[in-house]
Amino acid sequence: MYGLGVVLFRLLTKESPHDLSGTRHEVLRRIAEEEVKRPRDITKDVDRELEALLLKALAHDPKDRYPSAGALAQDIENYITGEPLTARPPTTAYFLRKRIRKYRVPAAIACSVLAALIGMAVFGYLGILRERDRAVVARDNTRKEADKKKAVHQFLEGILTSVDPAKALGREITLREALDQAAEDVGTDLTDQPEVEAAVRTTIGKAYSALGRYEDAGTQFSGALEIRRRVLGEEQPETLMSMNNLAITFRARGRLDEAEAMHRQCLEIRRRVLGEEHRDTLASMNNLALTLSSRRSFDEAKASNMVITVKRRFQAVLRRHVRQCVDSDAEVNEEIRDLMKIFCRRGAGS
Repeated sequence: MYGLGVVLFRLLTKESPHDLSGTRHEVLRRIAEEEVKRPRDITKDVDRELEALLLKALAHDPKDRYPSAGALAQDIENYITGEPLTARPPTTAYFLRKRIRKYRVPAAIACSVLAALIGMAVFGYLGILRERDRAVVARDNTRKEADKKKAVHQFLEGILTSVDPAKALGREITLREALDQAAEDVGTDLTDQPEVEAAVRTTIGKAYSALGRYEDAGTQFSGALEIRRRVLGEEQPETLMSMNNLAITFRARGRLDEAEAMHRQCLEIRRRVLGEEHRDTLASMNNLALTLSSRRSFDEAKASNMVITVKRRFQAVLRRHVRQCVDSDAEVNEEIRDLMKIFCRRGAGS
């Protein structure tokens, strides 16, 4: 076996596995006592597999060599066919590496399929997580809105049922007095619930507006706007609604410069955040048009309102296909009425 290993070594490296210089005695001593040269130290043309094969054939201890010429021939056959060698430690990593190298194309296809399956599984799992998160957020928002409405109802109901009898002096308490009582208490009773306080102030402000008490309404809308800016941020829909409410109150009180500035600010934010076609954006365009008409800025008002009317009509046509035409038509008619008001004012002023 050792002789076959020497022959194979010389064929592959063009050198002897031992230093053959010196006397015969010195050469024999080296062969008996020293390890053979490593083939890869002589030439890099010998790969690690062949090196392991040669070193096993030339092992110093006969027990570590191939047991027979047939075993050596089998390992050479394994090397040629890409099978694992007995000359290498039989580790799992080595076995897998040899199998992958031998079946490179099928392994590449299998890895690609596996990677695709893993990617699909991960993508699907992430999609499920996103849907779950959206559902949780929607559920929390719904619950939060329900709690807010309940708190607003309880606060207003408490105001209506607990007006000071001493102040009533035996007479019936009017809605105006109940609202004044609510406006007085909202700033102290709900300081630890800012969003509820803003919602209550909005409700009170709308009630004041319905009674024509626009200054009191403006106070409540302004308070709601301040709270929502601080708690929710400038670009949240509720904040923008408070801004819109306050601007309408300014217009009703004749403070047209402030109304126009606030309507323009609200419109700019809604365009940027919600988009040109959103119903809140269109409502802001309409409100700005009404304010401009009050200032006799007829050209810009007419243009703004005509744009809204066209968009509303187009939306109404589309919404008929999903059976939502009733609300859309009502909004279109409202915008047409606003446009007619502007034209009438222009006619009266000319």
